[in-house]
Amino acid sequence: MSYDYNKELNLVSFEESFEQAKDGVKALICLTGGLDSSYYLWKYAQYTSHDTIDCHHVNFLPYNRGKTELATIHRICKYIKDNYNKDINLIKTELKIDLQHENVKFDSDWVVATYLSRGYAGRLKCKYIVTGDDLPSSYDRAKSYSVLPEKNSIKIKNVNEMIKTNRMESSVVTWSNRHDLSEMYNEMPEDYIQLIFSCYTPEMYKYDHPYYAKRCFKCEACTRLRNFGWYDRTCHKIPKEVKEIL
Repeated sequence: MSYDYNKELNLVSFEESFEQAKDGVKALICLTGGLDSSYYLWKYAQYTSHDTIDCHHVNFLPYNRGKTELATIHRICKYIKDNYNKDINLIKTELKIDLQHENVKFDSDWVVATYLSRGYAGRLKCKYIVTGDDLPSSYDRAKSYSVLPEKNSIKIKNVNEMIKTNRMESSVVTWSNRHDLSEMYNEMPEDYIQLIFSCYTPEMYKYDHPYYAKRCFKCEACTRLRNFGWYDRTCHKIPKEVKEIL
């Protein structure tokens, strides 16, 4: 049986935060435009009693991933506005940092995003900071052989303690109480799914090419999409016109 991530780490689940959103409890969503954060944004828009949803995007310069994430974010935010009548307060942070450098203490982009979100969450009166799954593979997590890696457990506990020093109850660093992630993703409308571009090392087109970027087809994100059977359902290439609004 796969492990219960939220129960073992005493975290608030996505589902619990949705229910609290009905009563006006706010969350700051660390938005990347990938499957996890796109799903949360779509679901949260249907629960929150507020007219505006607060989101934070950390762009790690000069990586191509940050460019394609921002392009996807603009598209999914427009979708939420058009279909659920919710405004998006999008906070953008540009950060010139190499996460692979030996002198960098943060070894995960979600940790950096969570740390940088503390002040914004406090000022916006958001009870939670929502980030994605931090596992070797969120696909593997749903399998019977899955165990909670100790290094992940320690890291997530430490991040939550850091958030609590900001007088917040907890950061929702992961995940749904449900283990069938494919079933969960399938709740999203097909036209919304087609806007999601998930790739860690995208390739950018040059000059007058009709597209802005395309997937690398080989990174962990692309591999996960294949495992889920979602490879052809999400966006392969970002239209060039998206670049014009960035």
